[in-house]
Amino acid sequence: MAAEPQLVHGAPSTMGDHEQLTTTRMLRDAARSFGDQQISYRDDSGKWQSTDYASTWDRVQRVGSALDGMGIGPDSRVGVLLWNSLEHYESYFSIPLVGATMIQLNMRLAPADLAYVILSHDEVAKLHVRHLIGGHAHLTDERLLRFEFPERPGALLTFLEKLGQQFNISLFHYRNHGAAEGRVLAGLQVGPKELPTLMHTLAQIGYPFEDVTDNVAYQLFLK
Repeated sequence: MAAEPQLVHGAPSTMGDHEQLTTTRMLRDAARSFGDQQISYRDDSGKWQSTDYASTWDRVQRVGSALDGMGIGPDSRVGVLLWNSLEHYESYFSIPLVGATMIQLNMRLAPADLAYVILSHDEVAKLHVRHLIGGHAHLTDERLLRFEFPERPGALLTFLEKLGQQFNISLFHYRNHGAAEGRVLAGLQVGPKELPTLMHTLAQIGYPFEDVTDNVAYQLFLK
């Protein structure tokens, strides 16, 4: 058997190359090294304006701090309707600064088209809602749950036997692409007093699940 390669550890790098290279880091480093370097841009009226890297980085940090204060962070999606402006340029840095994903929205689109663009980045919408038809159910007591079903014989039967006899299953959608788990979206009619019973039954079944009743795609198209 070949010997394990020997790693040589030297002095820490002074180039900052131990950090991941991101656009936000590039702007930060530019502000540190070339803070007074001018950035030229056109404003909304088409006139040329200028700022510098230090001021830009300061504004990006302040917007990032405001986003963080709103609870926006990793796994969040931020829709942007800005276009060809300094604020638009800076949003490419401030949104990733808090770990969120920026979704560029076209202000020329109709409201329904904007909703589609936003929802196409939504996991529930991508896996389930876009494949469902029938419109709004208007069920006031429906709760929407996402499940991971094990791909083994009897998994669905166990689910139906445990839940179907106690709660009405008002929606059911199954997706699998050869993975070890099947993705299931299920609607269950559950009254407020029945919720503890539902949680107890789900714990007995043992399949991982998530309550997604507040999901935007569900609220817009199926609720």
